[in-house]
Amino acid sequence: YINGIRYVPKEVNSYYEEGIASWYGPKFDGKLTANGEIFNQYDVTAAHKTLPLPSLVKVTNLENNRSLIIRINDRGPFVGDRIIDLSYKSAQILGVINKGTALVSVDLIEYGEHLLNYSTDTNIVKNNKNKIHFLQIGVFKNADNADKLSEKLRQTNYLDYKVFISTAYSNEKVLYIVKIGPIKDNETALYLQRKLKNDEILSKLVVE
Repeated sequence: YINGIRYVPKEVNSYYEEGIASWYGPKFDGKLTANGEIFNQYDVTAAHKTLPLPSLVKVTNLENNRSLIIRINDRGPFVGDRIIDLSYKSAQILGVINKGTALVSVDLIEYGEHLLNYSTDTNIVKNNKNKIHFLQIGVFKNADNADKLSEKLRQTNYLDYKVFISTAYSNEKVLYIVKIGPIKDNETALYLQRKLKNDEILSKLVVE
């Protein structure tokens, strides 16, 4: 129940929705999330009313076209008809902090207990059960440069793979990592890496 309204967790193979995103942070820092984790506003996470916990989703800010892979580990939002509540860090990367809300799309990638230890700070995401892989295309200090590369990949609809921007930290500074995927195995990832290089799309992985 959220504000007296009963929401039933979804058991779905696919999910896509557009609506309003908000964000939450300091007031909830250190408290338990709905799946028993300690909430950290600087983690790339979010709250959703019905998606299974934990879930991995691609959230796109439809007002600036920034996209991010986010792990759902909590329930919410608690206000009106908003569809997702972003952590402070997620909202910061997606450009939602100053405005407070934004029109977004939420696209389910994967869900299940194997995502409990998933980290959005890894360059290529893998798990032993389902072998999820994402191929890193480029790493940037500047979010705008990451946006430009991801938009180029989206415009070419490169081999029908989805394009994501995730984050990592180096010397306490945020790095923006452009990836494509999910990719089923290492062999496919290596094939794509060669093709991207031949097509002169693959970045040299130099931070810009």
